[in-house]
Amino acid sequence: MEPKSVTLKYNITVVDYLDAVRLNGRKKRRLTFLLLGLALLLSLLAWLLEGSDALLPICISAWSGGMLVYLLIVYFWWVPVRVKKLYLQQKLLHQEITAEITNQAFKTSLAQGQSEIAWDTYYAWAEDSRMIILKHSQVMFQMLPKRAFTGDEDIQWLRGILVVKVKK
Repeated sequence: MEPKSVTLKYNITVVDYLDAVRLNGRKKRRLTFLLLGLALLLSLLAWLLEGSDALLPICISAWSGGMLVYLLIVYFWWVPVRVKKLYLQQKLLHQEITAEITNQAFKTSLAQGQSEIAWDTYYAWAEDSRMIILKHSQVMFQMLPKRAFTGDEDIQWLRGILVVKVKK
């Protein structure tokens, strides 16, 4: 990989933070919805085998429906409210961030200080259409909005570094 450096300037918005939190929890959420779908499928199977008068399929269906409503409330109401509150508490997120991406490290600087973290230090990474997150652990991460990049070629270059130096 040829030596290169990309410098970005950006601010993290509450929408960015919410997107990053959702992206970080995407695998757990998929498993949750898979298990919920399996429970609904089992209730349908039990209903077909036991008949419409059986108590088991009714209980499983009621539990599954309740869990679905709960998950939708959490995902669309509670998580955004909680993320907005956390965003407002973290004053450093409101400042302009200057990031330098090199083949060796991810460097960031704010008015209060700077950091340089080698790629092999990161636990994992993830991306969606708007965000790349660099994970320090399952719950700690750094956000890099894709809107900060000037073009897709820089995103592709970063993705190449991440694929080689950080597990996904």
